Amino acid sequence: MSLIMLFLTFCYVGLFTIGGGMAAIPLIENVCVSNGLTTVTEFYQMVAISESTPGPIGINIATYAGYMSQGVAGGIVASLGLITPPFIICVLLIKLLDKYSKTPLVKAMFVGLRAVIIGLICTALLSIAKICLVDVSLFTTWDQVWNIFNWKAWIILVVIAFLYFKFKKHPLLYIGLGAVLGILIL
Repeated sequence: MSLIMLFLTFCYVGLFTIGGGMAAIPLIENVCVSNGLTTVTEFYQMVAISESTPGPIGINIATYAGYMSQGVAGGIVASLGLITPPFIICVLLIKLLDKYSKTPLVKAMFVGLRAVIIGLICTALLSIAKICLVDVSLFTTWDQVWNIFNWKAWIILVVIAFLYFKFKKHPLLYIGLGAVLGILIL
């Protein structure tokens, strides 16, 4: 894929993504996999790495995908492609939003957008869980249903969730701990 096509591809993602990086994951996955930038497994490895590194996940994924496709220039171009449409839209609409933000129609639109964003984030969560926690291809009979679960990943998830809810420390601590445990155990 050329740098121009990479830019335009991520402009498409940036234009049609509402709700931030987590909501963008299903669309970025579709674009990356359908354009041959990555496989589904490679994409979710990119998501795991992007989630573990500082910065917005959408930009991290775009940078990583662009880098994998075209090197450093690809990473820069993909990142710029992702942020250009929202930047332009925000600049153009900020005056209108400020003027009409208190109207019932605009308030109702934002309530609807919240529901859509929650749905997109749940879709991303289910896709990641399907890749990391369950391998449905291992299912042969109901007698062996327990074989489809990645028990090591489940144990890491439960331990990290327990520690988070018990001690309530900064989330980066748990992301880092999960990354280290994943590297060591998985």
